[in-house]
Amino acid sequence: MCAWTLVPIRGFSASKSRLQSVLPLPARRALNVGMLERVLEAVEGASDRAGRNPLAQCIVISPDAETLTYARFLGAQTLAEKSGIGLNAALTLGRAYARRLGAKTLLVLAADLPNVDADALVRLYRAVPEGTAAVIADKSGYGTNGLVLPASVNFVFSFGERSFFRHCAGLERLGVSTQVWRDPGLAFDLDTAFDLVAWKATQAGAD
Repeated sequence: MCAWTLVPIRGFSASKSRLQSVLPLPARRALNVGMLERVLEAVEGASDRAGRNPLAQCIVISPDAETLTYARFLGAQTLAEKSGIGLNAALTLGRAYARRLGAKTLLVLAADLPNVDADALVRLYRAVPEGTAAVIADKSGYGTNGLVLPASVNFVFSFGERSFFRHCAGLERLGVSTQVWRDPGLAFDLDTAFDLVAWKATQAGAD
């Protein structure tokens, strides 16, 4: 599968505001930088194995100029969104941009996946035939950490609470063959203080 990747992010300082009670802004900012780096490293590694230029088909979408500048430094393409339009509208803009660049398949990937790696994306690429879709479940099974879908399909992005079910239903209505994708490298998203504690525990156990 040769996919264009869309990675939306509010910005290094704006993202993960729910952690402000346990992490001061400098620490939250560093966390957001590290997670974006991790996601782009995974995309880069998986693209390299597929024989493509690393990150040439990865678009970071954000209203934050600093975040976009750093994403370009890392090698990704970027798309500036208008502040306040929301995640789903930003992804709609990103899809239109990717279509203009010739995208046939899209991979939408959350920017807060601290355990993602190239192996997880290679497993996904190999499992999803071109022209079909996948909904990547989060750790709860209620949310969505990513999507694979044909770029030409006018699918309505519905990220938010219980988005997993809306995404599955939306693809079913469009008649797109869809599989549910559960993978340890893609399921864990870092949203809450509890998530942060759980992730730090796994990091300590790995040392």
